[in-house]
Amino acid sequence: MRRGAREGVVILILALCSFLLLALISFNADDGGWSRSQSAGVTGNLMGRFGAYTSDLLLSLTGYSAYLFPLAMVYYAAHRIYLGRQQLDGVALGLRLLGFVVWICANATLASLHFYHAESALPSGPGGIIGEAFTSLFLASLGLMGATLLMLALWMVGFSLLTGWSWLLIMDAVGFYAESGAQRVYTWLKQEAKDSSAGLPEQFSAPSGDQLYSDRYQGQARTRSPSDTPPSGTALESDAFFAPVRDAYSGGQPQQEPSAPGVFEQNVAVGQKEPEFQNAYYESPPESVSEYDDGRSKLSAWRKRLLQSLPALPPLFRTNDGQVDRRSPIQERVEPGLSFDHPLIADDSLNASEPTLNMSSSLQQAFSHSPEPAPAPETSFSAEPDAAVAANGTHSAGEAEEIPLSATEQGEEKQPLPPVTNHGVVQDDEPSMDERLAAVTQTTEDGEIWSVARFQKPDTTPVGEITGNKPSIELLTQGDSVSKPSYTPEQLQTMSELLEVRLKEFNVVAQVVDVHPGPVITRFEIQPAAGVKASKITNLATDLARALAVTSVRVVEVIAGKSSVGIEIPNQNRAMIRLHKVLNHVSYSRSDSPLTLALGDDIAGQPVVANLAKMPHLLVAGTTGSGKSVGVNAMLLSMLFKATPEELRLIMVDPKMLELSVYDGIPHLLTPVVTDMKDAANALRWCVAEMERRYKLMAAMGVRNIAGFNSKLDEAAAQGARVADPTAKPEQGEAPPTLEKLPFIVVVIDEFADMMMIVGKKVEELIARLAQKARAAGIHLILATQRPSVDVITGLIKANIPTRIAFQVSSKIDSRTILDQGGAEQLLGHGDMLYLPPGTAMPVRVHGAFVDDDEVHRVVENWKRRGAPDYVDSILNGWEENGVPSEGGGADSGDEDRDALYDEVVEFITETRRVSASGIQRRFKIGYNRAARMVESLEAAGVVSGMGSNGQREVLAPPSQPQE
Repeated sequence: MRRGAREGVVILILALCSFLLLALISFNADDGGWSRSQSAGVTGNLMGRFGAYTSDLLLSLTGYSAYLFPLAMVYYAAHRIYLGRQQLDGVALGLRLLGFVVWICANATLASLHFYHAESALPSGPGGIIGEAFTSLFLASLGLMGATLLMLALWMVGFSLLTGWSWLLIMDAVGFYAESGAQRVYTWLKQEAKDSSAGLPEQFSAPSGDQLYSDRYQGQARTRSPSDTPPSGTALESDAFFAPVRDAYSGGQPQQEPSAPGVFEQNVAVGQKEPEFQNAYYESPPESVSEYDDGRSKLSAWRKRLLQSLPALPPLFRTNDGQVDRRSPIQERVEPGLSFDHPLIADDSLNASEPTLNMSSSLQQAFSHSPEPAPAPETSFSAEPDAAVAANGTHSAGEAEEIPLSATEQGEEKQPLPPVTNHGVVQDDEPSMDERLAAVTQTTEDGEIWSVARFQKPDTTPVGEITGNKPSIELLTQGDSVSKPSYTPEQLQTMSELLEVRLKEFNVVAQVVDVHPGPVITRFEIQPAAGVKASKITNLATDLARALAVTSVRVVEVIAGKSSVGIEIPNQNRAMIRLHKVLNHVSYSRSDSPLTLALGDDIAGQPVVANLAKMPHLLVAGTTGSGKSVGVNAMLLSMLFKATPEELRLIMVDPKMLELSVYDGIPHLLTPVVTDMKDAANALRWCVAEMERRYKLMAAMGVRNIAGFNSKLDEAAAQGARVADPTAKPEQGEAPPTLEKLPFIVVVIDEFADMMMIVGKKVEELIARLAQKARAAGIHLILATQRPSVDVITGLIKANIPTRIAFQVSSKIDSRTILDQGGAEQLLGHGDMLYLPPGTAMPVRVHGAFVDDDEVHRVVENWKRRGAPDYVDSILNGWEENGVPSEGGGADSGDEDRDALYDEVVEFITETRRVSASGIQRRFKIGYNRAARMVESLEAAGVVSGMGSNGQREVLAPPSQPQE
């Protein structure tokens, strides 16, 4: 029904347009109408008296501009067909009507200003009454030129309001079609000239290659005559001229151009100089060619002298059996070029169907099969990698730094090729790659058997030159130096208007006041009308995403320092933020803290750098695939680039055995990467004991934190003294142990939900105790989990860890569990996060920095080359919370969870012969939960029986033998 109604409206508009057009065309002043009475009895207008009246009214008011009314009706009908099922917006329709009125008035005024004729047949002149009125208004005050300029501006404004077209787009379209038309005309004329010259005599055809070659060296243009043209079949082409030179270099065999760039072409591609042969090579060509035959003879003599002076070099292309490679001729020349798509280019990655030249092996093979060559000046060529590889400071093992192409002098021994250089520190006794592969491969009758070590990343990963006490950020992959904008200003303006229209559809009147485009999202700041609540806009986030055809829309209700509301829309083309870009920023380089964390870029593209020492602990949560592990890797690398092992030590817990195991072996580790959750609990107990020990040292030293403690030691070291350990009790006559500077300790737990599930709630208490007191002792926590539920992120943990990062989650409940507010469910994933800084309640949207596995391996290998880790073996042993190692030796000790009142409770129930949780609670004045746990422990130990059908328990232990 709606479609039929819409088509009916269009048909009526077209009928009205036809009526009006015929009425205007058949206008006759004698018919009478609005401006005059009818002089004759017969109406000459095709549309009758009503048509005569209508045409006279329009022509009297607007003059010739009345003919634009049918055109506007056709445009409106086409616009209705184009809109389809979309609803008409009242504001947009009003603007179009206003634009039409302005456009008609400007047309009428321009017609009155420039097309006035006294004998005009129109009732009120070319511009009508409206044109005459505006002409008398503006002509006296602005003059003819001023009034014309004003009307032209109004004409353009009215046209834009009516059609919605942009004049910039119109000019672009006109220029495009003009250029395309000119190109087509030029191509057609060129083809016509070529076709017409095909039938001309030979003396009027295009000049030959020899003619052009002679004109080049003559130095001036000369008039060619038909007699100067060489005979047919004797033209000296460029390929024929250089063919003997190629034959000489290919051992006297006709050498075709290779499909891949050759050595000399590679040299030209990388900007090296051409080989300097003997002086005769570059003997000057003929200076004058007044007669063509004489010039050709001189060129031939010069070419012969050139060929005689060339050395007899061996073929550059040979097969494995030493035979010269006979290549099939190719029709089109491949331009020389040199590119390195990856710093490690394997020989087997080259296409076998297209023969290429290996600069480190083919040349050596060619010289090894060649006889004693003729003397030639020695010239060296070098292949330099591209900028990305040079920036990383790495070369592949197969790249030669300098490769000589010329032969050695006669009578001298052949010099071997220069050794391959590697910027990494490679030990002399390291086995080669073949030896490593042989060590992990066994050959049997059924074939080869590979061990899993063959698939591990080799230790020869390029790590850059070992300089300084910390790695360089050039080990990381560099991103684009200049980020491309996702939207043009015209697109942003269109999106702003579309956003206002969509909000109007949901009865929300708002105006876009500012736009902030970023690398991943674009924020539109809107100013709601009076009385519009921000919560109403927030509830429309899903509907706005559907209306705008985007994945998600996030509404920021409060923007600091502004009264507007932010609406964040994802970009069509998302930019990748590399960790190198963030670490190269001044905010990271100026930070002196070894706990500096590089998070990524904010919505405006500015790097976000945080200090873990001020957090002082960090909680990271997000679903699988949201970029949580990549974010943790970026934080770890940012600390490894900033701190030495003397400044920072790490304890890593990786239940999944995949994410953090790559860091195993770096000198920062206090213990190998922990994968057993019971060992993880022991590591947390060691941290608690270390925290207590550090507090005792700081109390004895009279300082408040670890920075003050280290500064006291530096003060003593500046005077050449050392400080004795105040907590040590040396034997009499022995020197007391001295204190060393305390490094920061960062505990990274990749999935602490799994650890809580295996170890139990004891982990929550240990984490809470560390989070409460460990800040001043220099011990910090980074907890990551992919299950943000209330049984994992408990209130006790949230109360002590105020700094949190939420990646994309599946529901608003999970977002509230992490941040105490919604918003994380509307993130885009792949590193998009909400960062809640310490001391604030408003999260900041950050796009996490990306770091791939190769970058992590390069940094880890660089640190491994600098030194071995110094592990503390007692970390994984059992520890009591007071800092004393337990005698049980681990988490499996039977008395680990025994309550301090256990023996007293056993004595009490064996004497009274009654047992209940409420009775123990009243007798020992403890909590009910603690009393219930002790009853369960007594049942497990066999002191009491299980609960009977009446809800009572029986005491099994005799009174005289209480449980020890």
